[in-house]
Amino acid sequence: MYYGTNTLFLRIIAISLFFFLPGCANTTDIVTNISDSIEIPEFLKKDVKTFGVLSEAEVPADVRLSVAALVLEMRHKKLPSRLITFDKKGTHLIQEDHFKYAGFKWNSMVITSYDMTPHGPDEENINLEGALYFSDAVGRFTSSTFSMSYNLEKQKKILILNSEIADNFPPQPIVKTYFVPKSALYKTRKKMSSFKEMYTFAQKHAIRMRANDTELAEYEKLGVLAKMKGETLVESMKGEFAALVFCMNRLPAQGQFVLDVTDNNGTSILKNSDDPSYLDYSGWKVGIIGLSGEIRSTKRPVQIKAYYKEDKRKKLIGRFKSTFSYKKSVSFMGAPLTEGHILLNPKFKDNAKLIQARLYALGYYSGAIDGLFGKGSNLALRKFNQSHLKIDSTHWDLTTQKLLFKDTGL
Repeated sequence: MYYGTNTLFLRIIAISLFFFLPGCANTTDIVTNISDSIEIPEFLKKDVKTFGVLSEAEVPADVRLSVAALVLEMRHKKLPSRLITFDKKGTHLIQEDHFKYAGFKWNSMVITSYDMTPHGPDEENINLEGALYFSDAVGRFTSSTFSMSYNLEKQKKILILNSEIADNFPPQPIVKTYFVPKSALYKTRKKMSSFKEMYTFAQKHAIRMRANDTELAEYEKLGVLAKMKGETLVESMKGEFAALVFCMNRLPAQGQFVLDVTDNNGTSILKNSDDPSYLDYSGWKVGIIGLSGEIRSTKRPVQIKAYYKEDKRKKLIGRFKSTFSYKKSVSFMGAPLTEGHILLNPKFKDNAKLIQARLYALGYYSGAIDGLFGKGSNLALRKFNQSHLKIDSTHWDLTTQKLLFKDTGL
């Protein structure tokens, strides 16, 4: 069997998240016979959220088990059952030699296409397409698109005829930055050989740059003039520092993670000797920038800008200041769509597919989930807005997004 990677048709936003959901229902005799005969893997017994063209109650066990077989192949493991096999005559582009998803939890899947046709009195052929989402304990995310076709034979087995997995890279990667003493970094850097070790180090040695609840309350008591002057309630720190910038989403090999440091006017202040260094851990990238002087201060603030560059396009994905912040921190580990951390854009295909899939699941949309947000999609959005917001509009904003993805965990 040949394994590899390839580019598929589908790029849905890179966000892996945590969900709760009851188990799947068995909907046919075939499904009952198959599922009763197969020992379901432990990771599938845990709640894996599913939505898209099939509602949760409509997802049959053979779909879950077939996708589980793909996920196990991605992990370089085998499904512990002879009732699900891969056709040796078929094409299976699944595994990556350098990445085995170790430590990553399978959180959810989106079914974007499901086609079942009878093949004789006791057989069915199923064609399936969708996306898988994973995350690990430190908050990294990765997702993959998949397509597969399989034969479901009554009372006997599932035969996967063809299957394919491709990386699903995010249009807007999430980045996090920590300021640490440079001395601590250079004492420990050679001992750190993984993203997790680097990230754990950053959290342990991070200089606190955000106010706690007590400081926020005290800051609110300051007058407007004092705030305009940049007065703070914490002391600045002088010395040698390093900014560690982590990209929490997996990036393609050709995608560049680029950092720059600017003054308060937005002018780059990097010199050749200060150029950032970059580390790559199987697609998760870390940027390191050395800083000297004063941080937490408003006197000479600097700003670190993180860019994502792919196909000659350069997109700003993060902006971090060296001044102490009196704004509440934003976490992306919850539900970034329903909490409003990220606003989808229907003009982008990968974003549009996610919106279409949700509108389909709620019964407002019946067209193809193709990322082309045309008349059918706008009509569905109008119906949703009429039902939930009592407005006759196709306008897309955070309010609509939060309502649309409510209770999905996204």
